Amino acid sequence: MKKIILTVSTVLFLLSPCAVSENTCQSAGTVLYTLHEGKLLLLLADHSIKKKRGWASFGGKCDGDTPKHSAARETWEETRGYYPIETIKPLLRDDFKIETGEFVAYFVKVPFTPIKNIANFPLPKNKKKFKERGPYAWVDFAVITKTLANKKKHEKAGRYQLPDNLLPNNKNSGWLYHKFVGVIQQARRENIFPQFKQ
Repeated sequence: MKKIILTVSTVLFLLSPCAVSENTCQSAGTVLYTLHEGKLLLLLADHSIKKKRGWASFGGKCDGDTPKHSAARETWEETRGYYPIETIKPLLRDDFKIETGEFVAYFVKVPFTPIKNIANFPLPKNKKKFKERGPYAWVDFAVITKTLANKKKHEKAGRYQLPDNLLPNNKNSGWLYHKFVGVIQQARRENIFPQFKQ
């Protein structure tokens, strides 16, 4: 009898939404932010010229890993190894994330570091997967909010274009990746942003 109860309990746990969301995902990532000189800054990276996706935070496929491990791994790879898994993963909070469709995004506060420290960070041995992203930029969240508010300009251009003076000269694009836009818009609806200043 005890075995049956245990089996039923296990099945119920595995079928619960909490268990599914914690242990499975399609894709996951992070939105890294910092407070610097009175501004709330988001760390964004461009995509390669081939992909033509634009600027965004970090993330990718889960490949069978948990959302937290996947988010930490993708952040590590897409920042040239600057933010290692063991540094990022403990900072991922279940009460400070959003889910947009099949993507889980964790908001993570990190210390400010000059962009050159990330851009010039020595690449780990497996260099290919660490070259997917870049260049990098700290972008004022107020500017991102203003950019997203200009819907008429977006509809005309088909993209949310960032001001050129905020991006490095070696950029591949100048717009926000539409999936990142979805993350930010969802976070605004869920009132995530007031927590940024805590």
